[in-house]
Amino acid sequence: MSASGLEVWRLGGRLLHASAIVGVYVGEFYFALKFLRRLTNALNRGEKAVDQTIRLSGSVQRLLDGWVRAVLEKRRMPVAARVPSLTVFVDASLEGWGGVLVDVATNAIEVLGSRWSRKEKGLHINELEALAFELCVSAVPDKYAGGTVTVVVDNTTLRGKGHVCDRRLWTMPW
Repeated sequence: MSASGLEVWRLGGRLLHASAIVGVYVGEFYFALKFLRRLTNALNRGEKAVDQTIRLSGSVQRLLDGWVRAVLEKRRMPVAARVPSLTVFVDASLEGWGGVLVDVATNAIEVLGSRWSRKEKGLHINELEALAFELCVSAVPDKYAGGTVTVVVDNTTLRGKGHVCDRRLWTMPW
């Protein structure tokens, strides 16, 4: 499937808005959000034009289709033994880091991120991923202290190193 950059960007905005209204848990669609964030950054930097045709990969198309279906069906997050009060998505590149904090109850979203300093740019990507984790988790507001925070990372070195914990105990066991 192909669409203009503006059409894809609008779809993302509408899905976020509709998800908040009908109560769809956007954490299920993290990788679609990541695609939309990267597209938005490319549009903002002038790397892509709003009228440029964007070809959606099959996996992104399936994620977006699933998100649309979830909104249309007003699907809610399944009840779990310990429902997190906050989900934190973390990502890093050699240029900078980013994070998305999603309040599970309200679907409120906070976006964090910055470019790396000259010193940080010299670190290995795994160290940058760990640093991004630290920066995102330390930015978790105090109102979530004592609650359950789920952290989602796409770095296989970090996966499985953390555990569900109190915000004050965010340090990963290395």
